[in-house]
Amino acid sequence: MQWWEIDACRKTNTNYKTLTAQARKFSGPGDVDEAVEIITRSGGVTKTKQLALAEAEFAVDSLMKGVEPSEYRDALVHLAHKVLVRKS
Repeated sequence: MQWWEIDACRKTNTNYKTLTAQARKFSGPGDVDEAVEIITRSGGVTKTKQLALAEAEFAVDSLMKGVEPSEYRDALVHLAHKVLVRKS
């Protein structure tokens, strides 16, 4: 399990061992469908969006408090927003 998977499980109080095992292999028929079903059933997309929003808010708050105003800081704030609203 990668650090970000462990962190996501910790933050959502969820165990995704089954999904992790499936996602690494995708070796058998129906593996992708099973992974999609697990993600859908567990609310994984919604939880991921909530985590992304919280992390982006934290990043922007940190930038606004700790970095002097500049075009670079503004670009990073813009990037945090863009990551949240992108479609792909």
